Amino acid sequence: MRLEWIGENQVKLFLSTEELLERGLTQDDVINHTLKCHPLFFEILNKLYNDFDIAFINTHLIDILTFNQHEIVILFTINDDDELFIDDEYDHFCHKEQLIFRFRDIEHVIQLAKRVSHLYGGGKLYSYNNEYFLIIPKFVDNDFDKITTIIMDYGDLIDLSLSFISEYGNEIIKQSAVQTINKYFLTV
Repeated sequence: MRLEWIGENQVKLFLSTEELLERGLTQDDVINHTLKCHPLFFEILNKLYNDFDIAFINTHLIDILTFNQHEIVILFTINDDDELFIDDEYDHFCHKEQLIFRFRDIEHVIQLAKRVSHLYGGGKLYSYNNEYFLIIPKFVDNDFDKITTIIMDYGDLIDLSLSFISEYGNEIIKQSAVQTINKYFLTV
């Protein structure tokens, strides 16, 4: 893995196909941003922090520049102004008292809980039609936008009422869902 700082807010990463295979990944995993490659992206962010002494607490974009049979080149763009990344869809949900996120697989919920455990431990978890729904009450905190951005890496923000989910869905975890999931699924 080789890093190249190419601008004020961009880093180019060169990763050989052998390095991908060592991590149990294929180029398709990286290109399609599958959950399987999230640990690789976290490893890259840690390497960027260690090599360039820069912490990436804001939004970052990951673009695949090129790939061939020998290597893949990934461009990380770090944005200091997160306001640029708030879209109209997210704006629509800003007036609601709680946000509801849909996950297609319980594994996505577990991976999310592991990732946000240092920022957030609450929420309620429901299941409905073989999907999982995490309900997060809105709170005033500097980390709220960061937490919701991370959650959207794993699930979809949906426009569904809490009354519908609580009436037709199955309540799995009544409170502190993230903390409870980590208690039972996080391996140290």
